[in-house]
Amino acid sequence: MSFADAGNALSRRSALTGLAASFVAASVKWSWAAESGGGPVFSAGGPDAELYGATEDYPVKDRWRVYQPGNPASPKYRVGAFSHYDEIFPTRLVNRAATAWPFKRTQVDISYQYKGSHSSLADYLSRNPVTGLLIAKDERILVEHYQYGRTDRDRLISQSMAKSITGMLVGIAISEGAIESIDDTAETYVPGLKGTEYGATPLRALLHMSSGVEFGEQADEGKGSGRDLDRLWVDMVRKHWFSNKGTVASIAQFNRRIAPPGTQFRYASIETDVLGLVLRYATGKSLSD
Repeated sequence: MSFADAGNALSRRSALTGLAASFVAASVKWSWAAESGGGPVFSAGGPDAELYGATEDYPVKDRWRVYQPGNPASPKYRVGAFSHYDEIFPTRLVNRAATAWPFKRTQVDISYQYKGSHSSLADYLSRNPVTGLLIAKDERILVEHYQYGRTDRDRLISQSMAKSITGMLVGIAISEGAIESIDDTAETYVPGLKGTEYGATPLRALLHMSSGVEFGEQADEGKGSGRDLDRLWVDMVRKHWFSNKGTVASIAQFNRRIAPPGTQFRYASIETDVLGLVLRYATGKSLSD
């Protein structure tokens, strides 16, 4: 069941968040009755709801910070921030199709096994801080459940799910002739990357996250790691506040090759950013930088 309009969504949000404090001390329960109708399930709480800001109505911004972090250090801001990203950072609207393609719904009982133990999705949700869980197969939604007072009207940040979408867009661009081959290098399409290590990397290696270019994604990966992702975030997302590098220069600054392309897998968000540049140039989209 979807809400008829934004007013109904807000009233449902108010009801859910108003109940959030009462869920803090209680164990999370799966609303089988709500699911029997075939629509999404809404829970006002979730595991450790108080930790994630339930008693403060899941605040969106840290009032003590002028510049909001991409991943708030304080857990109490994460639910609010990750469902209001478009209010915290500059965004660009992507218009939906004139005619929406509706999903059908089928109620199913899904369970799984992990390390020899049999669990239901209710068990999983009771143990993990999941804001929204949606399982779909083909044209049907099988499960849709929201926690921490979120609803199907919230614009939840996709995080790295966008990497899979970028991969599909590359495939579409090849099928339409905008990109000739995944064996082409990035600089074939992005002139600003010519002469750089990422520019010399084939799209195939970027799709496999095996560029061989040094980039620290996590804080425990050794010298310089962790700070690389932070530096890219500052230059690309906060560039209006801190930096005038622009997108191409922000990527080109990471220019040390430590392995031949396609030989070592190393998770690096920047590789999807390179593919995004390729798509924008290959499809004729203009760039401000």
